[in-house]
Amino acid sequence: EVRKIQRDMWTEIPVGAILESVYYRYLYFFEDGRVMYALTHASPVEMIPRFVKMVLKGYGSKDKWGVWGRYEIQKDEVRVWAAQAWQDVCFQLRV
Repeated sequence: EVRKIQRDMWTEIPVGAILESVYYRYLYFFEDGRVMYALTHASPVEMIPRFVKMVLKGYGSKDKWGVWGRYEIQKDEVRVWAAQAWQDVCFQLRV
């Protein structure tokens, strides 16, 4: 659904402007079946140090955007499960 921008005295978006929103999805796999997952607007420059802190704190540590999950590999399919405060995600990837 595309919403029309409300024009009032506080709107600083010029008429005809194109608004862009970029999101990144991060999956960081460990050999023991753990995965770190994040869906965020934070760029890799900002997110990689956050993941490093999570690794140093250990499994189960929390971050504003990143969460721990798990994954399984069966033949050429990888299934990933992770739970954020606002959503549970399950990916089925083919390798």
